[in-house]
Amino acid sequence: MKQEFIQFAPLFAGLAPEEQNILDERFVQAKAASGDVLFQVGDTADGLFLLGKGFVRLFTAGGSNLAT
Repeated sequence: MKQEFIQFAPLFAGLAPEEQNILDERFVQAKAASGDVLFQVGDTADGLFLLGKGFVRLFTAGGSNLAT
């Protein structure tokens, strides 16, 4: 399934198959339940989230819904 994300995500469309394989080796597939916090304001970015199914809500530090 990871390979499918890489092949069909527009972000990676220009990558050669060898480059896609390198990404595939580094990707980690994870599941999150409703209400799980994936990151918070101030967290250091050390990865990238690709959403395969469902949706994500972004909230401001004050709790306002920023985006869905």
